[in-house]
Amino acid sequence: MHFFVVLCWCCVWVITPTQIHTLTHNGFSDADWASCPEDRISVTGYCWFFHGGVVSHISKKQTTQALSSTEAEYMAIAATFQEGLWLHSFFELLDIPVSTPIRLYVNNAGAVALSKEASTNNRTKHIDILCRNHIESGTFSTEWLSSSKNTADILTKALPHPLFQHHVHGCHSFPVEGACWRSTVPRVLVIVVPCLLGPST
Repeated sequence: MHFFVVLCWCCVWVITPTQIHTLTHNGFSDADWASCPEDRISVTGYCWFFHGGVVSHISKKQTTQALSSTEAEYMAIAATFQEGLWLHSFFELLDIPVSTPIRLYVNNAGAVALSKEASTNNRTKHIDILCRNHIESGTFSTEWLSSSKNTADILTKALPHPLFQHHVHGCHSFPVEGACWRSTVPRVLVIVVPCLLGPST
């Protein structure tokens, strides 16, 4: 009988008073409307950047059919908002200051307009409650961005090779204006912790 020893990687934030600055938190949202040939369900794709690096992303079919590309994009915005809210609360829990409003980039002008203006459409009322309240409070803002610059586009559909490579490079780093990684981001110490999983025969 013996024990397996497993090395667990643990990241520990070490923040000193001189290192605490307001950091940036940006998201990209996209949807491929009615892309599935079997049920015509759209695909949602989003990715969240924290001070230049991807911290969350998803590529997932939507649960209901969208009647237009704008509606599909609006549903994708709602899913992106939910993840962004969780990340924002997580950063607050760690006492990491994040600049507001948190920008969400979308490549559909109609969906951006829907997120900012009052709507009487019964199909989008539940999304309005989630999105518009946080936009009006100044926590989030939605901005239009062309598809060629929207990194989330890679998560919704197959792309031509040059555009695919462009978005792959965009996933590696998001430019942060006037910021220095070494001076603004809390240092991360990687600690190797041996853990005993239990007996094995």
